[in-house]
Amino acid sequence: MAQSYHDATNSESGFVNLLRNQTEKDQLRVDGQYRQYHFDVPYDPNQNDWEQGSNYYESWGLRDAQTERDGFVIANWVHTISPTALFEVAPFYHYNQANYDSLATDFPAATTWHQSSNYVGGQGDLRFALARNNFSAGGYAFYQSENDLFGVIINDGSAQSIPNTAAHARAALGEFYFSDQLRVDKWITLLGGMRYSNYSAGVSESAFYPRIGATVLIPRLGWVLRGFYGHFFQPAPVETVSSAVLDYAGGLPTGQNTFTPLPSERDEEHQFGLEIPYKGWVLDVTNFKNRVNNYLDHANLGESNLYFPIAVDGALVRAWEMTVRSPRLAHVGQFHLTYSNQIAEQRGNIIGGFTCALPNDPACALGPNYFPMDHDQRNTLNTGFTATLPKNSWFSTNVYYGSGFTNGLAGSGVGPYQGNYLPAHTTFDVAGGHGFGERFNLTGSILNVTNHRVLLDNSVTIGGFHWNDPRIFMLSARYRFKF
Repeated sequence: MAQSYHDATNSESGFVNLLRNQTEKDQLRVDGQYRQYHFDVPYDPNQNDWEQGSNYYESWGLRDAQTERDGFVIANWVHTISPTALFEVAPFYHYNQANYDSLATDFPAATTWHQSSNYVGGQGDLRFALARNNFSAGGYAFYQSENDLFGVIINDGSAQSIPNTAAHARAALGEFYFSDQLRVDKWITLLGGMRYSNYSAGVSESAFYPRIGATVLIPRLGWVLRGFYGHFFQPAPVETVSSAVLDYAGGLPTGQNTFTPLPSERDEEHQFGLEIPYKGWVLDVTNFKNRVNNYLDHANLGESNLYFPIAVDGALVRAWEMTVRSPRLAHVGQFHLTYSNQIAEQRGNIIGGFTCALPNDPACALGPNYFPMDHDQRNTLNTGFTATLPKNSWFSTNVYYGSGFTNGLAGSGVGPYQGNYLPAHTTFDVAGGHGFGERFNLTGSILNVTNHRVLLDNSVTIGGFHWNDPRIFMLSARYRFKF
């Protein structure tokens, strides 16, 4: 695609932070933020492009736009009980709204989806040290109320249009946790804890999940070995399903056409790592494996532009990661490198959200074998150098390499790429800054200096094909009014 159209964006935001030391042992703090963001969904005006000629993803008839608003207020009270004990309470309120709108003439479907959520909750923590132990315990809870409006006009005659219909849903989460860090001696530290969650939404669930870990400092060498094993519980997102959505899904001739309440995700993760320092250099190597049940993902509903949360039977993420950090070289700057070799796969059928009810539909029988997720990229590399220049200035470079994400059209005969993965891609970024005295700083950066464009995703998730960002120029100025 040589050029995209209908791609305007604009945003506004504001932030406030109030801090008061009420007494020597009590600190009060209030943080608030509001932002709003509007963007037009780009389309390809060339009807002869392969994406549209193949009927795989036609965007030339779309004129969609999304508007988002988000705001929160967090109050925080920190009380110092003693030199080794601290208590903290933080109530909060959060509002979020996302409105997706289309022209009534959009082809093949014109979608309206308005969603707003209100959250009220809080968190409390108690932390104290005793002998060789550092204990912490606390609780977290919130209540959510969500309202949705959904409608779709089917302009290609493939199904019946659905008028705008409202829906409402509620959810609540309560959690309690405790942990301990035990310093056995100067070489060995042990970690342990337990968390309990009770979640009530489309499905009411509860879970206990333990976590243990250890670090070992090898004498003389200074190497650090670490290991971790733990279970995690991720509450399912609230999913409001109006009668209009159910009617639309039930009328689909194939694919996900039946709604099933969404279960929460449950993860089992282990990590092993080694940190090796040498003459100011630091090499860190990590291996982790995350086995997931009820893997939370998303999928579009029929020909609409609605992307509902779904739960897949299982997933497995495995990776080796490495970072290298240098000391200050030649009194100029530091070198960095980060590399990841990761395999992200999923297995089984969709078990929550909009699921399949047609036994002869291939989309309803994905089988027990693992296959790559849409965001599976086997090799990722970032490397660069940050230099400190004279007269309070600095300059940095970064090279990013990715081996290519999963090809959603592999072997289909559609499009220019038929392999299992999309092409590898490399981009180059630069940034610099200068301080004018102690109060004023000016920084600038150029992302994707060569303006190299590459297809990152063609799996039709979150609204279609995705390319990497074009060349972007950014400039920022910061002035400090009072020290």
